Amino acid sequence: MKKAEAICYALAAWLFLAAYPTVRHQAEVQELQQKNLLLREAHSDEMRQYTDLKMTVTAYTASVEECGKSDGIGSFSDGAQAQAAVSPDRAYMVGKWVWVPSLGYKVKVNDKTDDDLRNTLDIRVKTKGAAKKIGRERRRVVLL
Repeated sequence: MKKAEAICYALAAWLFLAAYPTVRHQAEVQELQQKNLLLREAHSDEMRQYTDLKMTVTAYTASVEECGKSDGIGSFSDGAQAQAAVSPDRAYMVGKWVWVPSLGYKVKVNDKTDDDLRNTLDIRVKTKGAAKKIGRERRRVVLL
């Protein structure tokens, strides 16, 4: 074997050995990425019960007839005007943003409703006409 051929074989062998750990490493990285994806999907499915809800959605105005006062400040909030209120069983939503896709409303929940209500979201609107249009209906609510 000539010296040039020996150098070529040695170089090829060196390149193969140098590349082998990289190929093995890439397979390990792909396996870890697949496991990570499966864990994220499982976590997402588990969390969906807390973030993608079916709730009874109603609307109200800050009128005296509906709230007992007209300042719009919620009883549970920090003095800010209430944008939305949830029933006590959904109190974990207070302070968070929710989206009602069917209405296109994205509001911050900063109040609670009466203690006797369950699984309810009340959205504050400006006019009684808008409140009547929304009505009372079970709708999809997404916790953001």
